Amino acid sequence: MTWTRVASGIYASHPSEVEAPLRVVAGLQEIVALMREPDSEPSIIVTNVAGGSAVSTIIRRARAIVSTIGGPNSHIVVGARDYNMPCIVGAGALALASLANGTMMRRHADGTIEIAGADDVAAQPPLGQM
Repeated sequence: MTWTRVASGIYASHPSEVEAPLRVVAGLQEIVALMREPDSEPSIIVTNVAGGSAVSTIIRRARAIVSTIGGPNSHIVVGARDYNMPCIVGAGALALASLANGTMMRRHADGTIEIAGADDVAAQPPLGQM
């Protein structure tokens, strides 16, 4: 499998490398869909959320979190630390609309974010585009 570096952010919680399918959760509609979904295999949740009541929903369904916004003291980071959840924030270069659910993502402890090459993955479009 080939990996492509797509962004970097601020390592904020639990220094470990995580490799898993990604799930884009951007906006209220996708947060509600995630809340209503029966328990599924945890994935790397990629989001534009860093605070508010959606954070607990995201954390419970995640294997790791990558947020395009936020800093080391964001609500999502505090929650991630409580659950010993790997979390990167401030990955603003990551274009959520260009990511496909199911694509393998690797999140490094130094804040580097990589995705598997498109030829290696059978990806699905983000929920809003299905």
